[in-house]
Amino acid sequence: MKKAPILFAAVMTASIFLSACEEIAAAPSVTSPPDTNYPVTVGSLSFDAAPQSVISLSPAITEIMYELGYDYAISALGEYCDYPEEAAEKPEAGSAANPDVDEIIRVSPDLLITQSPIAKKDIVAMENAGVRVLVMDTPTDVDSLRECYCDIAALFGGADNAKAKTDEAFAEFDMQYELAKGADVSFAYIMTYGISVATGDTLAGNILSVYGENIAEGYTDCTMSAEDIIAANPEYIFLAVPRNALNLPDGLSELPAVTEGRVISILPNRFERPTTRIAYDLELINTALGLYTPPDDEEDISEENDDENGEENEESPDENAV
Repeated sequence: MKKAPILFAAVMTASIFLSACEEIAAAPSVTSPPDTNYPVTVGSLSFDAAPQSVISLSPAITEIMYELGYDYAISALGEYCDYPEEAAEKPEAGSAANPDVDEIIRVSPDLLITQSPIAKKDIVAMENAGVRVLVMDTPTDVDSLRECYCDIAALFGGADNAKAKTDEAFAEFDMQYELAKGADVSFAYIMTYGISVATGDTLAGNILSVYGENIAEGYTDCTMSAEDIIAANPEYIFLAVPRNALNLPDGLSELPAVTEGRVISILPNRFERPTTRIAYDLELINTALGLYTPPDDEEDISEENDDENGEENEESPDENAV
């Protein structure tokens, strides 16, 4: 009779143990979520991981990598990659038109990236040495500029965060671009001393069309005669530094936009090397049109890159600019 409590306790203990085992068995298994960051496809190439060593021959791509915080991967740069200032500290590897193939092979990066075409023989030589070559499209409008950022963000930071990273980079650009929609004016953007104009097939022409009517919309290859500009009589003239109202050719200087002071100067290299710094030119135009009032403590962005634009630009944009 005295063994009954002991037997009861043993039965209860066994029951509790079996119940706990049943709960454990019934619990769903926990697995780690799949890694959706990679693989990433950019252009014709697929990447299972972020490149750790990169040579950029494109000033625009180089600037974007610095802007997004991926400059740690840069092993060498093209000779035209001169912004930001830290880029000058990197070894040089030629240009897209004339790459230093021996130096590139010596550095042996995971990836060479550019926006300008490279000769097939040079691509073959580099790929035979184990260097992957990525030729990205040059942006032609706002959407393709954003896509370029998203591709680079995905390439180096993974697909999951690419959109957020791009949105962050475009914050100032998006604000100025939205403000520009309130203008509704006609304009011409004259880029060089040779009357090279931002036509409808150019990045500058497409982005600036947010202000209203680009009178060169129906033209191509940056070509529109002075006579046609005069006939269209735009309300505003946008001028690339160092061109100004005082050195316009005869005829254009008599346009009401010039004589009545509706000339706005902007810096040309931002459209030639497309990045979100184009927002600075939009800010200059928005301020001149009364669409934006800069904060009192904001730096004078009109003076940025003066050293880069001090010489006369008599030709069409450099093919190596991007």
